[in-house]
Amino acid sequence: MPIVPAIRSIAGVWHDSDYPANTTQISQQGNRFTLTRWGTLPNGIQFKATGSGTIFGRELKIQYTRIVV
Repeated sequence: MPIVPAIRSIAGVWHDSDYPANTTQISQQGNRFTLTRWGTLPNGIQFKATGSGTIFGRELKIQYTRIVV
């Protein structure tokens, strides 16, 4: 029987270590997740992005749309 790796949870609120005011909220069901990211770019422009993706072992595949506000 093949070994199936456990799916790690990435759900929760994440903050960018270089720009702590930039935040990502991730919701997860199994190996699929959705995200919303918001904050301020280094040039001062505020942004919001939404996306979704899948987890395969140690690999994340993410598709997102950036919305500059």
